Formats: sequence, C-alpha cells, structure tokens
Amino acid sequence: MGVVSAGAAYLNLGTALVSGVYAREPRVNMAFRTMCALDRQGYVLETSLRSGTLLINSLVRQFFGMDPVTQPECLIQLDAQASSVAHGSAGLLLLPYWNGVMNPYWDQDARGCVLGLSPDHGRAKIYRALLEGLALEQALATQRMVEATGEPVTAFIAIGGGASSRLWCQIIADITDRPVVRAITQEASSLGAGIAAAVGAGWYANFADAASAMTQGGETLLPAPEHREFHHELFELYVDLYPRLRDLYPRLAKLNRR
Repeated sequence: MGVVSAGAAYLNLGTALVSGVYAREPRVNMAFRTMCALDRQGYVLETSLRSGTLLINSLVRQFFGMDPVTQPECLIQLDAQASSVAHGSAGLLLLPYWNGVMNPYWDQDARGCVLGLSPDHGRAKIYRALLEGLALEQALATQRMVEATGEPVTAFIAIGGGASSRLWCQIIADITDRPVVRAITQEASSLGAGIAAAVGAGWYANFADAASAMTQGGETLLPAPEHREFHHELFELYVDLYPRLRDLYPRLAKLNRR
C-alpha cells in the first residue's frame, strides 16, 4: 500500500472499514488502537468500524432482495442508480453501527439508525445514504485521530473489495475532504505479506524500498470543492447523531435481552 511514512493513510474497504497511519512513537487514545509496525521501528495507529462491505451486503440482501455474492452485478447497478441521487440522499442520514461501534465511542450496545425516512426514499436514495454514512463515520474517525495525534492525514489509499466502487471512493473523498487513491491491488493483505517476505529474504533493504517497488497507485479521486460546505454541514449533523442516541442503546439492549 505504500503507507510507510506520515501523511498518507490506508483505507481498507473490506468486511470492516479499517484505516491506519504509520507513527514513529507509540500513542494511546480512545480514537484508535495502537499496534506494533512490522518494521519494528514504529507503530500503526488504526481505526476500525466492524460494518463495512458486511453492512452493504447485508442491507442489499435483506432490504433490496439482491445477493451481492451470487449477483455481484447488482452493486454496479446500485452504484449507477445512486450516482444520480443528490448529495445528502434527499435528507437521509445513516449511522452504520450495525455491529456496535469501536473507536471513538467503544459502545457494543450501539446499533444502526436511519434518520429522515419518508415515502419519497426509494432504493437508490437509501443505498447512497448507506455509502455516505460509512464515509461520514470514516471522516469522524479520521478527525478524532488527527486531533489526538496532531499529525495530518493528507490522503487515503483505498484497498479491499469496496475500492472497486468509484462512486463510494468519490463520496469518501468528498466527505473527508481528502484525495482517495484507488490502489490497483485490492488484495493488499496478500501483497503486504509478499513485501514482508521480500524484505526478510534480503531482496530489499527496508520496507520503504520494497513498498515503492511492489505497490502501484491507481486513479486518484479529488474532493469536489463545490460540495465542501454542504458536506461540512452534513458532517456536523452526523457527529451529533450518536450522542443523542447514546442513552437509549443500553435500555434497548436490556429490553432485548429479556
């Protein structure tokens, strides 16, 4: 992926939504989890939402009656339909906590929420709201990480199956206000293992050299400046959503356990 120095962050659009940055010094904060980097010279500060493409597949299967596993073309069709929907999904706001939330709230009782539903909201608008909700959550996670570390995140390198969706990557770029590079290699975990093996075998002097030689960036999607103000206001609404629901979640969980 090439994330071997400050600035760029990887963004794994897989089953979970996982993003991380490289840091020379260890940091501990509720905004991320801290892991040792493979080079033994630094650390990886990582955010994680356990509902990424898992949530997309689940919602499409259960709400729309289509199976992305056996009908992968359905996601291409949904992307095409959602691309014609205006930013903000006609007043829909989705909180993607289908499997609880890790950073920054660490609330296992938290659950998903769709705010603003009306008879005017069809499949395309709901699907776009889903993509926007995941992007808004990533914007929140990145904001909290930057605030905690004081280090900027200047761009995302998108990997995983979700990176094949140009629409989703563009939505992420717009909402986070950061460029998104769609990595050519989506199976980055396997590539990372190969990079580690190449360094271990002595083919490259260090991970930076190996990553430079073995990875390749693809299309770069830039945030659209004409939508920046709208997305800022949308983000402010999104940030306010969980705190207003937080006290209800444990009550709902307790009732559900009866």
